[in-house]
Amino acid sequence: MRPKIKNKLQQAYSEVHNMANSLQGLAKAYKNHDLALMHTQQWDDTNPHLVANKIKVILEHIDPLDLSKKDRFWWHEILWFWYHHAISCAIWKRKSRSWAQFYADRAMTLQTANHPNKITKLLWLLVYDRLAEAKWWAAQITGIEAKTAQETIREYERGEFFK
Repeated sequence: MRPKIKNKLQQAYSEVHNMANSLQGLAKAYKNHDLALMHTQQWDDTNPHLVANKIKVILEHIDPLDLSKKDRFWWHEILWFWYHHAISCAIWKRKSRSWAQFYADRAMTLQTANHPNKITKLLWLLVYDRLAEAKWWAAQITGIEAKTAQETIREYERGEFFK
């Protein structure tokens, strides 16, 4: 691994108090931090002081093609997760369709093939007002995400997106 990339990764590891020494470990620490922010409603795409945002910025300055296949997977996973939550922030906190579309587009490009999360695509369809497709997609979602999918469709239909 090139020294420049190694330095950037070390910077990211330090953001989680060196609780990680690999991109896989960083993904775990990042996810725990990110979910805590979402739970307390402190997640904010514009706050440069949040660890989640600092890590996102660091990783976006790394070309994933310079990483091993395994590390590239975790790079995608962390950034996808950031953009996935950024969609929600743009919809319900910022009330911005344009930001929601930007974040949704980016999340869709970062989400790896066969990723288990189906809500990202649902949000992408809804921020582009593709309700019929979103309803069809939501009907295909099973398991733990099924309830979230149906609730999200109802919120959209009630006009709660961007308001």
